[in-house]
Amino acid sequence: MSTTTGMELGKQLADCNYDGEIHVTGFGEPMTHPHVLELLASISQYWCHYIEVTTNGDRLESDPNLINDLFAHGVSRLTIDSYDGLEQYNRYKTMMRHWPNKRWRIRNHYDDPNKDKNELIAEYNFNNRAGNSAEAQSTQNRCFLPFYKTLIDWNGDLVLCCNDWQRSSGQFGNINSTPLSKLWLDNKLIHIRQQLAQGIRKGPACGSCNIGGTAFGEDSFNLHHNNYMLISQ
Repeated sequence: MSTTTGMELGKQLADCNYDGEIHVTGFGEPMTHPHVLELLASISQYWCHYIEVTTNGDRLESDPNLINDLFAHGVSRLTIDSYDGLEQYNRYKTMMRHWPNKRWRIRNHYDDPNKDKNELIAEYNFNNRAGNSAEAQSTQNRCFLPFYKTLIDWNGDLVLCCNDWQRSSGQFGNINSTPLSKLWLDNKLIHIRQQLAQGIRKGPACGSCNIGGTAFGEDSFNLHHNNYMLISQ
């Protein structure tokens, strides 16, 4: 993502008084961005509420000074995913010991060899990433995700969901040409939300997705769904 797009995102969120969270994560490792500090600064130039960066920790371990730099450039919390076992997990905890606990968390993502496949799936809440990482099969029930969160791709495109890794549902406009507040209420997105509110999963992404989809976001779901019902009446 360019700093121009980052600045546009921050400005648009400030313009609509957004007071939620931005998570710098998604389809790759954010710390491989060659100008990640400048990108974070461009977002927080206008919007400075809560920014979280999710990383595998590799660059932080090789250059611990980056931790201070990230916090100095607007990051509220670091989420570090440990994939390589208990030794790495403990190294990361030692690495972060100088900062307050509320500024970071470390997530254990390495497998316990004593657990079978079904136990691991239940523990990690795995899903098939809209059919991209496992056999395509949908779970026909409501999904709250597009009601309370969205994903802005590297080029400014609004993507339906963070689980649609292949962008198979297409894009729903671009924040560099259309305000995010307008894209959020685009008729195509409203139609998808109306379907999901009825437990209908259709299309190249939702129709192949097996995520539960109701763990978070019920308040936003109720707010949007009630408004849609009033509009339709």
